[in-house]
Amino acid sequence: MITILRMRIKKPTLLLPIFLSICFFVVSCGVMPLTPETSTEDIPVFVLASADEPGQRLMLKGTVVDSQTNEPIPDTKIHLYHADANGEYQPTDPNDESTARLSGTLTTDTAGNFAVDTIVPREYDQPGNRHIHLHSVSAANYQNGGGVILFENDVNPEIRQWANETGFGTIIELEEIDGVQHGHVTISLDPIE
Repeated sequence: MITILRMRIKKPTLLLPIFLSICFFVVSCGVMPLTPETSTEDIPVFVLASADEPGQRLMLKGTVVDSQTNEPIPDTKIHLYHADANGEYQPTDPNDESTARLSGTLTTDTAGNFAVDTIVPREYDQPGNRHIHLHSVSAANYQNGGGVILFENDVNPEIRQWANETGFGTIIELEEIDGVQHGHVTISLDPIE
């Protein structure tokens, strides 16, 4: 028997599915409060893809910095999204890809750092086009940024040329550690003058 707010629940098993559904929603939407279990090297981890999401696990760490001073920018909001292991976005709004099933908004810590626990997205349309969208990157007193994160081991020459010419794509290295791909990205924002 479980006592909740001085009420006695005779069949606590009926509440378990509701409780688990709420926990899954909180974790999958990235609004889970940070605890020692959800941090890495004192950097808060944003869980974008739950542990049971099919695909190769990816721990993406990053830092947001001032483009002129290279100083970290704390409290930056980053909205990111990507395709799943089948190359599908499955957006909640069919007219807005940024509402993909694997999407969310995180906030950097006081040192401008962030970490995302997700999967490596599958490419679609053409080989060598596997990426994560940075839909918006915003901080007080800075111009909004955005772009895509591409993976060095999986960028075709056409996409590489586009990324280098436009500056919209950032190519990062991935390293597999204990079955998990790890990568780091530095995002630069221009100050508002």
